[in-house]
Amino acid sequence: MKNRDLISSLFWIGFGALFCIGAVQNGIMLSPGVPGPGCLAFIVGSILIGLSFFVLIPAISKQGKAAEPAEAFFPHPESLRKLSIALLALLGYAAGVEPLGFVTATLLFLFFVLTFIEPQKWKTILVFSGLTTFLAYALFTALKVELPRGFWGF
Repeated sequence: MKNRDLISSLFWIGFGALFCIGAVQNGIMLSPGVPGPGCLAFIVGSILIGLSFFVLIPAISKQGKAAEPAEAFFPHPESLRKLSIALLALLGYAAGVEPLGFVTATLLFLFFVLTFIEPQKWKTILVFSGLTTFLAYALFTALKVELPRGFWGF
């Protein structure tokens, strides 16, 4: 468990650092009080680094203690399959959000994830997918973020 925590937390610290470096290169602030294009990426990278330390510090403090029995990196037999499906779903979402539009692609993505990765009841899938898509669309619209409209026009 501790090796998995060490490896994963170091990976996410590195990933967060990449976000922060890219944010600084894009400019965190345009002028005093005006956030630049890298501001959100810097905040996300910083949060990712901070949360990773919550996993890293206990893993390091366990390092000198009695060894726990070795556990496979993917402890459940279905873990690798679910991870592969999730990565394919994310790639499909990234490829489909422009032609299908934000609303359609997000609904399909959430429906797929809730059906095939961790199967839920149909009512839960429909309510969660619809509500999450609606709330995300409402939030981005309120923030005046331009979303891909797709061939449906919304």
